[in-house]
Amino acid sequence: MAQVVATVTNVARQYWPQFFGGIATPWTPQFTYFKIGRGGWINPGGGPVPRIADPTLQDLDVIQNTSRYLPNIGTEGAGPGNIYYWKNALIGANFSFATPTTLQIRCILDFGQFNDIQGVPSSPPGGPVLSPSGTNPQLWELGIFSAPPPGYTSPTASAGNPNLLMVVYGTFAAETKTVAAQLENDCLITF
Repeated sequence: MAQVVATVTNVARQYWPQFFGGIATPWTPQFTYFKIGRGGWINPGGGPVPRIADPTLQDLDVIQNTSRYLPNIGTEGAGPGNIYYWKNALIGANFSFATPTTLQIRCILDFGQFNDIQGVPSSPPGGPVLSPSGTNPQLWELGIFSAPPPGYTSPTASAGNPNLLMVVYGTFAAETKTVAAQLENDCLITF
């Protein structure tokens, strides 16, 4: 289990006060999904390391900045149609308080989820099912999402990604997902 200290995104800082002030209605900004992805790292010369969580992102780094990762992801033996991220719904059991001012959100990839960079319906959803590549994904980043507020459109929605508001974003040391591993990343948000 990794603990991910989340950074509140700038776009969430823009819209959430409107909700609490009763300006953005009707809108219920409950956390509904998490996405975990293959981006969120840089290579300063000695190999990949997690990048500092960027609050200006409005979707996972690998989705919003796909071209930055393509040359490196491609060297892992993957071809067109690679799966760059996985999205899971959050349920009530995923939420607890680590302290009175810290919300803990359990983001779990189960044994049968995202074990191959191919072999599942391609991203965006609705694509063909690809033959398994035999390559397990390395995951570096996590985002927590809510429904979008009125008037907001994610910059990645035009590429077929869901129109969601990324509220928090975090990066962590690489985790390799395999069929033998259930990954749990606990996202911590301090108020």
